[in-house]
Amino acid sequence: MFNDIRNKHFNVAGPHLSKTISDIQRMMNDKNQKTIQELDKFIKKLKNMNVVKAKEIATSHINIATHITQSQRSLDYLQVYKMEGACIMGETKDIPNGLLPKMTKQYNKMKILRVMALLSTS
Repeated sequence: MFNDIRNKHFNVAGPHLSKTISDIQRMMNDKNQKTIQELDKFIKKLKNMNVVKAKEIATSHINIATHITQSQRSLDYLQVYKMEGACIMGETKDIPNGLLPKMTKQYNKMKILRVMALLSTS
């Protein structure tokens, strides 16, 4: 499942995972409405795919993607992201003044350090 979504943007990965879960659910719901030949195919599919595990994995990926998306919407994240872009573009004049409140607030130290490293290279 990871290989299916690894190079996809969050906006694409979420619906893909939701579709996977709904496909699994639909497959499980359809098991009662099949002929003997269809049930044989259904059982072969089940042998190749651990349905419960696949559903758990898809749910975990959705939860992780949701958490990352929510953290990227925070004001602090957006401000630091903007500072990183400014450093890369060589617009470093206001960066130290923008970093000071983040350090005082004890925002993510690794992200602050990354901005400082970018600042030192320009």
